[in-house]
Amino acid sequence: MFGNMHSWILWAVCVFLFMSQWDVCEFKRQRGRGHKEKLPRKLDINENVVRMWADKFSRTITEEVKKFTAYNAIRKKYQKLTSTHRWSPEILIKRTALSIKRLLQSKVRAVRNLVAVAEEASRNHTFDEQLQFDYLNNKKLLTDADLLMMGINRTNPDVVRPPPRTHNVTKSTGGGQEANFHSDVMLVGVGTTTMAKYRYLPTVNSPRFNNAAVNFNTSTIHVPTNVYDKNALIQNGVKWSEALNERMLQNDREIKGLTWQYFCSSDGFFRIFPGIRWPQDNKGGNIDMFDCRVRNWYIESSSSPKNVIILVDTSGSMKGLRMEITRSTIERILETFSSKDYFNIISFNKNVTYLDPCFNGTMMQANKENRERLAGYIKNLKTSYIARFDKALTEAFNLFEREEAAWGSPLCNKAIMLITDGAPEGYEKIFEERNWQSENRKPVRMFTFLIGREVSDNRNAKWMACANKGYYSHISTLADVSENVQHYLKVLSRPMVIQRKRNAIWTPLYADYSTEVSPDLSDGLKFLTSYALPVFDMKDKSKTEGNLLGVVGTDVPVDQIKARIPYNKLGPNGYAFVVTSQGYVLFHPNLRPFYFKRLSREPGLKANFSSVDITEVEYVSNNAELQMLRLEILKASGYANYSIKNVVVPYDGRKRVSVVDFTYHIYPIGETGFKLVFAVPTDYGTTLVNTKVSYGSNQLSYFMDNNTRFAPWRFCRNDDILLAKGDERKRSLYNLFYIEGGRCENNKMAKFDVISLHDVVELWKSVSTYENTKSYYASNFSVQLFGNKHGIALIFLGTKSGITRFLNTDLLPSSLEFINLNERTVDSMYYKRAVEGRVQDGYNFTFSMPVGEAYTGDENNVVTISVPLELNIAQVGPAKDLFPMVLGLQMKYQQIQTIIADIIQKCWNISDCDITCSSIRVNCYLMDNNGYVIMSKERAEVGGFFGDANGAMMREMLDRRLFQEINFMDYQGMCESNDSGEDESSANRLINPFKTILSVILWTFGEIALFLSQWSFQSWFHSFHRSEASPTSTDCQTLEYNVADMTPDLKDLFYYHYKKMAQCQPSFVINPCHKNMTLYKADFRRLRIPRIKGTIYGCDQCNISYVVQWIRDTNLIFVISSAGCDCTGRPGFEQPNYGPVAVPQTETHFCSRLENQSSQRRQSFGRKNFKCIDADDDTEDDTRCGQCQIRVSLLLTILCLISTWTVHTKIRSDS
Repeated sequence: MFGNMHSWILWAVCVFLFMSQWDVCEFKRQRGRGHKEKLPRKLDINENVVRMWADKFSRTITEEVKKFTAYNAIRKKYQKLTSTHRWSPEILIKRTALSIKRLLQSKVRAVRNLVAVAEEASRNHTFDEQLQFDYLNNKKLLTDADLLMMGINRTNPDVVRPPPRTHNVTKSTGGGQEANFHSDVMLVGVGTTTMAKYRYLPTVNSPRFNNAAVNFNTSTIHVPTNVYDKNALIQNGVKWSEALNERMLQNDREIKGLTWQYFCSSDGFFRIFPGIRWPQDNKGGNIDMFDCRVRNWYIESSSSPKNVIILVDTSGSMKGLRMEITRSTIERILETFSSKDYFNIISFNKNVTYLDPCFNGTMMQANKENRERLAGYIKNLKTSYIARFDKALTEAFNLFEREEAAWGSPLCNKAIMLITDGAPEGYEKIFEERNWQSENRKPVRMFTFLIGREVSDNRNAKWMACANKGYYSHISTLADVSENVQHYLKVLSRPMVIQRKRNAIWTPLYADYSTEVSPDLSDGLKFLTSYALPVFDMKDKSKTEGNLLGVVGTDVPVDQIKARIPYNKLGPNGYAFVVTSQGYVLFHPNLRPFYFKRLSREPGLKANFSSVDITEVEYVSNNAELQMLRLEILKASGYANYSIKNVVVPYDGRKRVSVVDFTYHIYPIGETGFKLVFAVPTDYGTTLVNTKVSYGSNQLSYFMDNNTRFAPWRFCRNDDILLAKGDERKRSLYNLFYIEGGRCENNKMAKFDVISLHDVVELWKSVSTYENTKSYYASNFSVQLFGNKHGIALIFLGTKSGITRFLNTDLLPSSLEFINLNERTVDSMYYKRAVEGRVQDGYNFTFSMPVGEAYTGDENNVVTISVPLELNIAQVGPAKDLFPMVLGLQMKYQQIQTIIADIIQKCWNISDCDITCSSIRVNCYLMDNNGYVIMSKERAEVGGFFGDANGAMMREMLDRRLFQEINFMDYQGMCESNDSGEDESSANRLINPFKTILSVILWTFGEIALFLSQWSFQSWFHSFHRSEASPTSTDCQTLEYNVADMTPDLKDLFYYHYKKMAQCQPSFVINPCHKNMTLYKADFRRLRIPRIKGTIYGCDQCNISYVVQWIRDTNLIFVISSAGCDCTGRPGFEQPNYGPVAVPQTETHFCSRLENQSSQRRQSFGRKNFKCIDADDDTEDDTRCGQCQIRVSLLLTILCLISTWTVHTKIRSDS
C-alpha cells in the first residue's frame, strides 16, 4: 500500500516538474495576455538579456539600412566634394520679403490700371434708361464640357453659330500657357426657347487656374439672383465697363502669374476675367447665393472701418412677418461687416437689452465668429410691450462715448441703424444734444429701416435718417432686404469719393469662391489674399454726390507667396509664416482651415479659418512671452527678432510633438501691412552645404529618369516651373539649369545633387559599395527578387535642395504613394523626424509607422526607416546641421517582425535567462519615441498609443521621467453638439391644446398674408405650385430649382425654397471649440541609463516587474513587463491622457476670451494702419437720403376695395 502510495507521489512530482518547465506559448501562442490563470507575483527579468536583444537588433537593422541605401558611399562622395557656409537669417528674410513685395506690387499695378480705365469709361458714358445691351451672363453660358454632356456637336453650323460682335478684343495666350481663341462667342439654338437663351463660351483648362475652364479673350458677367439682370442700372454699368476687357487682357499679357481680375459694381453685377461659366454651388441646394458686394475685399475697400450699433425694435407690433423681415435685415447687415469693423446689437421695447451678454455695454469686433453668434441670438428675439426709442438712442450715443473714452481717440464711421415698423416722433432733442456739433458736422450717421408693407407713416423714420447724414429704407418683403441694405454702404463711401481718397486694402486669408462651392474643396485657387481699390464716379456732379461705382481687384493665391519661401535654407526644423496687420495668419504650418464632416467625411471649411490669430498657432507655455512675440511682429517697421524657449511644435497631424528653442526673425513686406516671419532654431539651422566643384555632365537623361522627382517649389526664381507637371517640369528644369544657368546661382546645390546622384539607383541595385561586401546580384537585377529576399519595398533619398531619388523594389502602390506625398523633401515627415532625432536626441535611425491605422499583417504594412547623411567638415567645427540629405527605406513589417522575433525568443548563451518574449508570462513591446506601439503580441495594439495598451507601464515611465507629457491648447478644434433648437416639448402641446390651435391659426393667417403680399397676376401663367409640407429625405437630397432665369416676380419662390432647405439640416452641429492636447516625447538622456528596471507594487494581488531598454542609435524602446496583472485599480493610479479633449468653457471664460480678442484687434489696428475717411466734409450732399414715397401694394388695394364694395352691397341688400 505504502509502496503504491510512494509510486503515486513520485509520479506527481515528475508531472509537477514537467509542467513547471512547459511553455504553454509553444503549444498555443494565441492565448497570450488573455490567459487569466494565477501568475507569480514577481518575475525576475534579466536586464542583461534585454540589453543584448536591443544591441543585436540595433546592429542588425542599422547595418541593413546603411548597406541597402549605400550610405557610406554617398557620404564619402559628399564629404569630398562639398563645403559649407553660414547663412544670415536677417539677410535671407530681407531678400525673401523683397521678392514677395515685387510679386504683390505687380498685382497693385494691374488694379491701378483697371481703376484708371473704369473711371474714364464711366465719365464718357451717358446713361440710357431704355438701353438693352447684350452681354455674356456667365450663368447662361455653355462650355465644351456642357455640350459634350448634352450630346451637341459644336462644329455643326446649324447648332452653333457666331453672333454679331459686341466688342473688340485682342487674342491672348494667357501668359504662354493657353491656346488662342477667336474672339466671337457663339449662340446655341436647338429649336427650344430655353436653349436659345444660352451662349457657347470656348475655353481651355488652364494650369494657372487649377485646370479650370477659362476664356482668355473676354470677361463674363455675374448678376446676383436677387437683382434683375435687365435693370437699366445693370445694363448701363455692364456697357461702360466693357472697356475693362481690353485692359484686363493687356494686364494678363504683361504681368506674369496674374489670376482673377474683377470689377464689382455697387449695383451688384460682377465682371470677371478670364471669362468663365459660373460655378454651380454644390453645397447650397444649387442656389446661387453669390453677391460680390458682401465679399471681404469689397466691404473693406468701399469704406473705412465702421463702428455700427444696430437698434432693433422688439415692441408688440413687430411680430409675425415683420420680425422675419427684421431678422433677415440684420443678417444681411452683418454680412456687410469685415473683421476691421466693430458693432453691437441692442433690442428695445420698454427696456434696452444687449443681445450678447459677453458685450454688455461694449462693442465687439465683427469677425466671423462674433457675427455668426449674433446671427444666432436674433433668432430668439421676442416681441412685447411698447418701444422706448428715447432710451435706445440715448444708450447708443452713450456706448459710442464709452468706446472713445476707452481707446482715447474718435471712432471712425460711426453709425446707428434703427430697425422698426414706425417711430412716434423724430427725437430731435436727442440728436441736437448728442450728434449735431454744427450744421454740417454730425459724426454719427443714422440709418433707418422701416419694416412691413402696411406702414401708415414714414415721416419720422425718414426725417431721422435725413437729418443725420444717413439713409432711409422701406423694406416691404423679404425679397427687398438685400438691395435696401446695400444703400448704407454707398452712403458711407461718399466722403471717400468726394475727397478723392482711396482705401487700398489687402484682405486677410479667404477661400476662392470656386473652392467654397466645390464638393471636396478641390477646385479653384484654394486660399487667397486680394488687393482692391474703389472706383469713383469722376463726373462733375460727383463732387457733392460722392457716387461709388464699385471696386476693382485681383487675387493673389497664397501658394504664390509661399513659393518664394526658401525652404531649402530654412531646413526641416525651421518654418515661415505671414501675419496680417490685425495679427491674423495668412499661412502657417499649424493653420488648419479644414475639418471633415461627420457623415460624408467630406472636407469643409471652418467658420473662422480666416481670423486665426498668431497666438492661436504658436504654442508657448508662457502666455506673456507669446503676447510679446505678437506685439513685436505687429509693431516691426524694419528687421527685428525675438527668441522664445521651449516652443511646442506638433506635427504629423498633431500625433507627434517636439520642443524647440526658436528665434523669430521679422520683416515687413512693403506697405501691405503683412509681416514675414522666419522661425529658426536658436542654436542650429543656419549652415548650408555647397558644392566646391564644377557641375560635370549635363545630360538630359539625369532629369528625365523615372526614378527622379523634383520638389514642387520655385527653382531659379522662375514662376512658370510651378505650373509644369511630370516630364514637362523635368525638361523645363533642365533648360533652367543649363540653358539659362545664369539665373540659377541660388540653386547650385540642386544641380550638384542631380549630377552626383544620377547613378544612385544603379548603386542601390548593385549593393556593391558597402565596405567590402561584394555584389549580391548580377547585372540582370530583379526588383521582385530583391524585395522578396530582403523584405524591402522602397529605397529612397531626399536632398535639402529638393531632389528625390527612389527605387521601388517591390512594386507596391503604397511605395509610389509615399514618394508622391513626400516630394517636398525638407518639408516631409520622414525628413523632419530624421533630422530632429539626430539634432535633439542624438540617434541616427528613425522608425515610423502610420499612427492610428489598422495593422492588417499583410505585405502592404511597411515601416519607414530614415537616416540623415551627416558630414564632418573641419572648417565649421561640430555643427549640428550638416545634413545635405536624408536616406531611407521602407521595410515590410513582416520582415522586421521576423528579425526581432528571432532575437527576443532566445537567451543567446546568457546564464540566468528564465524568461524570453515567447513566454505568456511577459508582455513585450517595441515602441517609438512618441509612445506609439511598433510591435506587440496583440495585433490590435500596433499603431496605437502605448498608454491604451498598458496604462500602468506608461504611467510608470512618466513617473520615472522616461517620457515627457506635453500639453498645449488647440484653439482650432471642432466639436459636435446636438442642435436642441427652440422647439417646445410635446408635453406642453398636450397640456395646452388651445395654445397649439391658436398657433396654427396664426400661422395660417401669416402664410395667407405672405402669399397675398407677394402674389402677382403673372403667377397665374406659370405652373409653379408649392406646398408647406415638411420635406422628405428625398427632398433634402434632390431639392433643386433653376434660379438662373429667375425674374423679379419669382423672387419669393427663392425665399420658399431657402426656407424648405433649412428644414433639411441635421440634428447635430459642428462648432469651433478649444481642446487640450496631450502628446508624449521620450527623454533619451534618461533612457541612456544602463539599468532601467523596476517593480510596480500594489496591484490586484500581484506586482508588475519590468525592464525598459533603449535600442541604441534608434528612436525605438523595448518594454518587457509581467503579464496578467491589472494595476489600473491601485490607489493613486491615473490613466495617461492622450490626444484632444474638449475644454468646457464657463460663460465667464468664454466672454473673457472674446473680449480679449476684440481689444487686441482694436489695439493692433490703430489709426496708423488705415486712413479714416469720415463724414467731416461740408460739401457732401445729404439730401439723397432715401425713398420719397411709401410703396403701396396695388393688389392689396384692389382686394380691399372689392371687399369693401361686397360688404357695402350686402348691408344695403339686408336693409
